[in-house]
Parts: sequence; structure tokens; C-alpha cells
Amino acid sequence: MKKLLLMLMMIASLTSIAYAELDLNYFNGDENYIYCGASMGAGFFVDRNSLVVEEYDPPIYILSIDVLMAGHYYDDSANVTLGRRRTSRFKYDYSTRKMYLYTPNGDGKYLKERYENQYRNSNRRDKLNEKIDWNSDWTYVDPDVYYGEGAVFPTSGEIAFALAYNLKFHGSKYKRFSGNFYDKIGNVKDSL
Repeated sequence: MKKLLLMLMMIASLTSIAYAELDLNYFNGDENYIYCGASMGAGFFVDRNSLVVEEYDPPIYILSIDVLMAGHYYDDSANVTLGRRRTSRFKYDYSTRKMYLYTPNGDGKYLKERYENQYRNSNRRDKLNEKIDWNSDWTYVDPDVYYGEGAVFPTSGEIAFALAYNLKFHGSKYKRFSGNFYDKIGNVKDSL
């Protein structure tokens, strides 16, 4: 029994050593690629160098940034390369602290299903259709909604704003941005 327990402890420690080497803040330790989420073994990373300030008209800001996927990142990170690249555009209203994702041609309708599922049993569901124009080119991103596996736009939008202005947009009042979320970005201020 003691030998079995000892063997299990050794296996557990070897597994933890392998995961300790995996840097969950950056892609293979490269600080230009900031981790922003995961889905089914794939890691998603914001390309720091792709950040573009498209509009600076405080309190309105428009930024775009590329998000890359590394398939099977958690299986063998040493042999994984960054793959699919997608550019995301975000509009921010700093006065209301609302973030929007660019969804041309009514593409925001897929977000509607996520919102309705999230608030299925609450009073907020009826008010969603009053508050959000689902046919707009800019769809509101609620940081409290679960958008599904691989939907990293709330985190990539937050990272983009922090990179551009050294400032938290939503801040740690939302669970997904609490803890050490901002540490991987650098010295980020809480407010102006």
C-alpha cells in the first residue's frame, strides 16, 4: 500500500512539473503573445504588436488587435505553433464603461443567443432586447456573460485597452478580470 501511494505521489509531482514549465501568461514565454483564453486544449493569444488605435476621441475609443490560436497548446507546448489569426475590433465608451465588438452585417445575432441563455431565468432577459440593438455593427460585450468555448473577445478587448492606455477598462470588479489578470500586461492603472 505504501509503495502504491509513493508511486502515485511521484506521478502527480512529475505531472505538476510538466505543467509548471508551461507559461500560461505568454505563448512559449514570448511576451508579445499574451494569453487570453482557452478552448478544448487550444490556447488563444493576443498579439501585442498588432494593436492599432483606430479612433481616439475620449470617452470613445476604437482599437483593433489580432488573436491567434495555438491548437493542442496544453498537450505539448514546445512543439506547437501559432495558427489561425483573427482581427477583432472593439469600441469603448469609457464614460459608461461599455465595450462593443464590431459585428458587421448583423453578425451580432450569435451573441444574442448567448445573452438569452445566460439570463434565461432572470428579469434581465426581457430588458436585453430593449438595451441592445442586435442589428448594429457594434454589439455590446457584457463581461459577465459566458460566450462559450473559445470566445475570447471579452478578455482580448480588455487586454487591448490595457495595452493601449495602461489603464483597466472594466477592472477587477468582474470575476474574469480579478486576481493577477493584469500582471501579464504590465503596470496597469485602476483609473485615470
